[in-house]
Amino acid sequence: MKNGCLLLLLICFGFALGIPPKTINFVRRYGRDYVINKSPNGHYLHRYNDVYMEGFMIGSQDTLAFFILDTTSVALTVALCPENPADAQTPLNCYDPKASSTFVRTSNTTGIDLMMPFALTYVNMTQEFELIPYGSVNKFMNGVVGMNFPAADPTVKAPFSTHMLSFFDANMFSLAFSPFGCQGFLRFGDLLPYDTCLNAKLHSVPVTSEKNWQFAISGFQFGPVHKYAKMQAIVVSSSGYIGIPGRYLEKMMLMLDISWNATVGAYVTACDRANLPKFTVMLPGAVTLTIESQQYINKQEPLDPYESNRCVMNFEDSSKTEYGADWYFGHPLLAYYCVNFDFDKKTMGFAPNVATSDFSCDP
Repeated sequence: MKNGCLLLLLICFGFALGIPPKTINFVRRYGRDYVINKSPNGHYLHRYNDVYMEGFMIGSQDTLAFFILDTTSVALTVALCPENPADAQTPLNCYDPKASSTFVRTSNTTGIDLMMPFALTYVNMTQEFELIPYGSVNKFMNGVVGMNFPAADPTVKAPFSTHMLSFFDANMFSLAFSPFGCQGFLRFGDLLPYDTCLNAKLHSVPVTSEKNWQFAISGFQFGPVHKYAKMQAIVVSSSGYIGIPGRYLEKMMLMLDISWNATVGAYVTACDRANLPKFTVMLPGAVTLTIESQQYINKQEPLDPYESNRCVMNFEDSSKTEYGADWYFGHPLLAYYCVNFDFDKKTMGFAPNVATSDFSCDP
């Protein structure tokens, strides 16, 4: 697909149910279209393939659909195909209930149909979902899979996470990104395998709220800019940013002499800039999480024109977003740590990410 994204799925085939669950590897590749997209708050919007996407077969026709996995949402949403598409000859990334004999509408905005994760052929379930207009997420994606605590949205009566994880022995899932490539890793019901994560060094922390995958931090340091105090943070798998309170972010960018680029909607610096400090987060118990510039500078997606050597800094002011948290961690954290989300134990675990990838982010 020119000027878009070549979507490939690499499946780690395993054994039948009862054997340790499979890892699903999703490969993301980029095309360049010389267009800078922005989110509603005016910030640079990472390309849709900069977050984890999951493939599902949906409906009686086993239509392959791609969904963003979102740890801040509970709902499963599916983009409804328009009644009269502008170009009837061009296939759209959407769901047509008229094409599925197993679809049952439960209200004006909800329906039920068969769903099966692309890599897990033994998991064939009937799932209720919310129908949303085509393009609500973006034109490339079929919807959103929410993996937050059910208590975060009591209006969702049959959460996908509860139903999906009932097929496994443990009520958990694990998520990570390749540190230097364009590959994501997801495992339902278990930790990710040892060739992806150093699980012997897994450090678990209690979740401090069931409204989000939230955990306590005791401070941060970025060169001479630091703060040592008890604060709260969440993991946002659908974000390409690290969200930071504005007062600290301004000090960090001033120290680096990086200014806000209103045209791009982000802080922008040279892609090959060297000698940048590590971003370190302190957890209770003298444990630290460290993210280096390889991930907090968006080197995988240089701004166009490609030769300009300009890259977005993956930091944003948390007060300018909808997450409602002073601190949040998206793609940059998941590229350095495998994160395990355990519903029953109400814990989150962080293990060093040692995944390697042969897949380049270049087109």
